[in-house]
Amino acid sequence: MVKAYLRYVQDDVLNCLVGKHAPIIHTTYKDSNLIIAACNEVINIIDVNTAQVIKKFYDDQFGYVTSMSLYDNFTNLRGRLLAVGFSTGHVLVYDFDHLMQENSGTQNVEFLHKFNLHKNSVASLAFDKTGSMLASGGFDTYIIIYDIVDGASLYKLLGHKDIVTQLQFNSFSYLKSDKSIDQEERIIQSKKSRRHTDMLISSSKDASIKVWDLESQFCAQSIMDTNLKINCFSIIANLLITGSEDENLRVYKCGIKQEVDQNGHSYLSYAEFIGQIAKNSGEKTVEISLSPDNKFILVTSAHGQLDVLKMNTEKDIYKKLLRAEKRMARKRTHSEMEEKDAEESKAVIKVKVDKEKIKERVVDGDFEVKYLFSNSHSLEIPTCKVRSTQVFPHKKSYMIISSLHSNDLLAYSLNIDAETGTVSSKKLFNIGQNCHRGPLRCVTMSDNDSVFATSSMDSVKVWNVEDKVCTKSIDCPNVVSMVLLPPNKHLLLGTKTGDLLLYTIASNECIQTISAHKAEIWGLDVTMNPAIMDSDILIVSASADKTIKLWNLDIVEDEETKSNQLQLSMVEEIESTDEVMGVKFSPDGKFICFSLLDSTIKIIYVDSKKLYLSLYGHNLPVLSFDISSDSNLLVSASADKNIRLWGMDFGDCHKSIFCHDDSITTVKFVRDTHYFFTGSKDNTVKYYDGDTYDEIQIFEQNFGYVWGLEVSYIGDQVISISADSSIRVYRQTKQQLFLDEEREKRLERLMLEEGDIQMMTLKPPALDQFAKDKVMKIESEQALKGSIESIKYGEDLMEAINQSENFRQSCIAYKSELDRYHETIKKNKSLAKSIEKPIKPKPDYIFEGKNIFEHVLTHVKKIRRSELENSLKFLNFTIIKKMMYYIEYYIRNGVEVELITKVLIFFILGYKAQIYGCEELKLLMTSIYYHLSRNLKMFKERIGINQSAVKNAIHLINKGMLSFDETDINDTLDRQPLAESAAL
Repeated sequence: MVKAYLRYVQDDVLNCLVGKHAPIIHTTYKDSNLIIAACNEVINIIDVNTAQVIKKFYDDQFGYVTSMSLYDNFTNLRGRLLAVGFSTGHVLVYDFDHLMQENSGTQNVEFLHKFNLHKNSVASLAFDKTGSMLASGGFDTYIIIYDIVDGASLYKLLGHKDIVTQLQFNSFSYLKSDKSIDQEERIIQSKKSRRHTDMLISSSKDASIKVWDLESQFCAQSIMDTNLKINCFSIIANLLITGSEDENLRVYKCGIKQEVDQNGHSYLSYAEFIGQIAKNSGEKTVEISLSPDNKFILVTSAHGQLDVLKMNTEKDIYKKLLRAEKRMARKRTHSEMEEKDAEESKAVIKVKVDKEKIKERVVDGDFEVKYLFSNSHSLEIPTCKVRSTQVFPHKKSYMIISSLHSNDLLAYSLNIDAETGTVSSKKLFNIGQNCHRGPLRCVTMSDNDSVFATSSMDSVKVWNVEDKVCTKSIDCPNVVSMVLLPPNKHLLLGTKTGDLLLYTIASNECIQTISAHKAEIWGLDVTMNPAIMDSDILIVSASADKTIKLWNLDIVEDEETKSNQLQLSMVEEIESTDEVMGVKFSPDGKFICFSLLDSTIKIIYVDSKKLYLSLYGHNLPVLSFDISSDSNLLVSASADKNIRLWGMDFGDCHKSIFCHDDSITTVKFVRDTHYFFTGSKDNTVKYYDGDTYDEIQIFEQNFGYVWGLEVSYIGDQVISISADSSIRVYRQTKQQLFLDEEREKRLERLMLEEGDIQMMTLKPPALDQFAKDKVMKIESEQALKGSIESIKYGEDLMEAINQSENFRQSCIAYKSELDRYHETIKKNKSLAKSIEKPIKPKPDYIFEGKNIFEHVLTHVKKIRRSELENSLKFLNFTIIKKMMYYIEYYIRNGVEVELITKVLIFFILGYKAQIYGCEELKLLMTSIYYHLSRNLKMFKERIGINQSAVKNAIHLINKGMLSFDETDINDTLDRQPLAESAAL
């Protein structure tokens, strides 16, 4: 009989608040200020007012989050959209308002669109002003433009040579100072630039800024005036401010200006360098944030300094220019008077400046960049790097939220005095108090599965298993081992310095500190076996100082408070031949097992301390081991990437298994079984059967080394901790798992991944064959990428067409046979009994009660819009000829005309010559042309009616007879007099 196992699935991800890869985003929802932050694959929505995570969701299929962008234009009927880029190159677009609903779920939530066109991580995302287009820039140097309405990719922009760090859509207008353009042309172009958001600005680590014309899909301007990597930029009014690796911000004036090159050819420039602004910090700039009221910008530097640059108004600039002019005039006057006698030189110098000329300079922008901003305040964030910053109005001041690399969010208030203009800041709170600040090192769980504890280099956290929330936090650094003591009210910690600390969980109080060892305490364990010891609890500690110590936990009376307290007292010390890497009691309490740096495992008796077994076999040190609950098997995990199963009776090695691709850091048995889990530096957790030596499951959700595992007492939950700061909880389900099926799924997944890698192989940019010098590179191309997913869609559609055609042909054959049968009977009725009547064909169960047209249409609609053209590429012309019959039916009957027309156009463009020369398709194409023309005419009439209604509404709005607050524009229009509408 085939052995079945119960499947484990990831149930939750804890301790992930904010990461170092993706920026944070500020928005509002129901009068609350929200921060959207991402850590690993988890996206958190945080209420700033309560400093709590109100919504958490994640998708574990696409890697970790590397970029985010939110479209939150409330005046647009499209609603709010959240675009998320992942390390695998995927881009997911979510309906943000749907995410905020309570029933939207946590894991693998529904998304609107999915795109997978980048080779690797998505570095930047940006929506246009209408929310109908999305741009993504990747580590693969490509920029891809998507149509959000249709859910399809449009094209790919080529040109950058390094990571695309930021993107932003922008409209340009002609500069007032550009005298080379006549007034009429300037007005036309200015109106055009206001109507269309058809320009895209991109920055890259190749030290360039590019302005892309999205209508013609080419680079309109490339700015390469620095050798430093450009990390970010921000557009403020008509200024483009960039941040790079040095202490300066480069400022460009945005606007269309006609220039002439050296050869006398005219061209348009869109951004012109006008100067630099010096920051207080000498570190690289990681982000430039603009306040919502456009009064100041916030410059974030890598090592925790925030510079507040106040934007000067025209009045401020005028005052500064006036003071500067007076100062210069006074210096000139003073130098002239030095030539005269001393008495005249001591007289009060009165100077005059042309104020009108200064006002003209302010209006024309004829002044240095330093007058645009005032470096009014600097804010230091200690101890950690800053990834992203958001600023927004809060009460009567501003609030700054900064995301740190240490899994924390800090909130500051920023106050600007209305009279003096002075800026001050004050720290308010930090949101990540219940999260570890760095990689996790060890984990332990109580014997009643109620709580578990985790440690990092900064603190220890106690978590509730049922609610999965942090209930206690202990500020104790450098903890490398720990154990919960029965009855789960005390926690014993072992540190890197060799100290043992005994804490009471309820009060977070350290009741005892002992300098137990001279080096790191790598192992702690506890046993309760009254048959072999005098006290109720026996504790063992193992250290890198080559010693193992046994401790009793006794109740003693405190001399000062006269109350009973728990105290540790050393019972015995055992010397070892090498550094001890780990220690455990056997479940029956008879043995102490410990692993040494010399790659061996020693087993000694608890009572006599004599050597029982010495286990040899590993080539590198044993980093972890565990003993089954029946004390029959010991499993060891080593840095040599192997696990070994040993018999506890004779010390024989049952099996050696090459388990992971890197060092195995932890291993744990499931109680009352010989199943065990392993964790490794290859970022995976694996599930094994210790009796059959079979690999049951692989968990690949981690993005860092797996340092620890803990299995619940009844085996229904597994907790893993990782260097990526995540705590992952795996839950046992009732779903049965069979090894042969799992192996097939795994092989299929590996084949799919290999196929995706081959299809993602990038080709060098092609050369433009029509260029005069034959050197100009093509700057855009169709955004298509073959994938295994599109192949599957294409195969399913081919199969559906063949199934439908086979059934249709059988129906045609049946009809002809039935006609012959009736003709034969009509000629000779006596043959009615001797001739068998044709059997009517029955549709296959695959049709699910649908006719052949519905069956094919279902498979066409299953294809995601972003994968439609990729999937249709795999259809050969034989299948396309069959498909034309169904296309003609859909168009003739008005079924999904837009979708079917898109399929038809793709076929015509790809197989124009074959379709033109095929006699079989002439009648079908004629019918398609006739009915498609009729549908097109109907669409034109409908659009014309809608345009007239919009014009009518605009006219009424301009006259003040209709406002945007009206809930039903149609009803309002119906209430207007017909004569007035007709007069329009």
